[in-house]
Amino acid sequence: QLFLDYSMTFNVNISLTTNENEWNDNLSKSSGSTIYQSYNWQKLYHEAFGSQPIFITITNDEGNVVGQLACLIHKQMIWEDANALSKKIGNVLKLGTSLWWYHGPIIHDEINYEIILSLCSIKFYICHQLLTKKRYENMSRVCDVTGRKPMFGNNVSHAHNKTRRRFNLNLQKKRFWVADENRWITLTVSTQGLRLIDKVGIRKVLNKMKAEGKKV
Repeated sequence: QLFLDYSMTFNVNISLTTNENEWNDNLSKSSGSTIYQSYNWQKLYHEAFGSQPIFITITNDEGNVVGQLACLIHKQMIWEDANALSKKIGNVLKLGTSLWWYHGPIIHDEINYEIILSLCSIKFYICHQLLTKKRYENMSRVCDVTGRKPMFGNNVSHAHNKTRRRFNLNLQKKRFWVADENRWITLTVSTQGLRLIDKVGIRKVLNKMKAEGKKV
């Protein structure tokens, strides 16, 4: 909620689903509404590409809808025209995940236009930040044992054109039995980390990790 100086209260609701008829009926009340903000448009992308709709609704203190914004989280659409390998890598690593919206928000209260627009923008920004944070949390993976991280380099074409790329590690989550502590532990390890555990044993690896200040 946002409380304004002139005693006007606005409520913001963010949802992954909404009532189709209510959403479209409210849109039809504005001369500025477009098909791109309709429930049907979001449903089309959801069914065709698996995109996730997000519906932002702003109401005033009387419960009337004064602002609407429909967004889409696209996960696969950007890879539709890519080759098989790029499509597989892109979908597995969620490299194509993005938050889009088309021709919005739709605002029904012209008097408080700027405030409602700001509310829509803030909520959209929050959704985007949460999505971005989750994406980078998924991508910023490090081997618990060796500390190795992804490397960055270039793809070089036959014409010697260079484009930046990321070299990700082959990481796996593995459970290891620690006999002297009578418990299982789960580590994210690379193939090099697995070879090290096989060579020296899990106990020595854990001692080394503790000496480096890592929590295990």
